[in-house]
Amino acid sequence: MRLLRTEGRPRLSAASAARRVVSELERGMGPRDDLEGWLRRACRRGHRPHQVLGLVVKLEARSRALGVDGEERRQLLAALGAEVPGLDFEVLRGQAHEYACHLALSPGRLLYEEVFRLASSCQEFWALGELGLAPDVAREQELREALRARHRLQPGDVHDAVQRADGAKSPFVAWCGLSGRDQVG
Repeated sequence: MRLLRTEGRPRLSAASAARRVVSELERGMGPRDDLEGWLRRACRRGHRPHQVLGLVVKLEARSRALGVDGEERRQLLAALGAEVPGLDFEVLRGQAHEYACHLALSPGRLLYEEVFRLASSCQEFWALGELGLAPDVAREQELREALRARHRLQPGDVHDAVQRADGAKSPFVAWCGLSGRDQVG
């Protein structure tokens, strides 16, 4: 994957770009009207596609916390697309789907880090839909089935990783449709 960047900006390492995005997030955001300003500031530097997906997840969580929904969320996703040249959300969603399914359906036991990456990829897929990307019912169903299959093999790890990804009471946890930590779903 190539590094996405805005014109005239130097290329940044993945770690450097991630630190800058985290820095923007840690500074927090003000009122609802500042979401687009925060998004512009967070996108000033080049980002790799997986970093953009991380930004999508943060944008979804922030907009949900501020009560932004419907058309406003679609506008925020469009604003993100305008800020990062060459960005194709359908391609990014497809990559998140393929990676998550690959991990979920891998034979044997996954390391906890792999289970956490699985949960993160599922959350990226989910967040794009929550921000207004057109639904892809077939991929969503396939992803949820793969996640449940991994949950049957490693219920505690998958349950913990999903909850850690977005908090125990988030809509993402409900979307995953997993039963309890030690139960198979």
